[in-house]
Amino acid sequence: MRVRITVVAALFFLSIPAAVTAQQKTTGTYATMPGDADEMDLPNDQILQQSGYRMVVFATDPASPLNNISSHCTSATVAAGDGAVVSNSGFCYNMDAAGNGYSMWWQETEAGTSSCPTRCGQFGLYAGHGKFKGMTGMGTWRAGSVLADGTGMGTWELTSQKK
Repeated sequence: MRVRITVVAALFFLSIPAAVTAQQKTTGTYATMPGDADEMDLPNDQILQQSGYRMVVFATDPASPLNNISSHCTSATVAAGDGAVVSNSGFCYNMDAAGNGYSMWWQETEAGTSSCPTRCGQFGLYAGHGKFKGMTGMGTWRAGSVLADGTGMGTWELTSQKK
């Protein structure tokens, strides 16, 4: 009986490294291109702006699977009457040239401070398919410059793992 339990326990623990890979850190840049937007008045002199936009993602390491990713995104921003952002968040579907993809949520967590003079936030990856199946991760982003036409650029850092 002890031999059977030992063998079963050994097989279980040997299977763990195959099921979960080590965490991987990836960094890169992104560019966003504005799309259509709708506004709606909310109570308390607030405005909801919902918009669609496109994003292109580049990893610092050209060999990374997260390099050269095309994204279709939506955002929802609630602003106070004076223009101050109350909340800003969204969702993107991201895909590589071969059609492998994953979903991503994001939210703004800080803006206009000494540690984040522009806009900064966090994001998470989930629901991948193809080579991204089983990938999850959490990261941070920092907006950089915004051009006159609304095109924006920034940097990101991600810690991910694949099951």
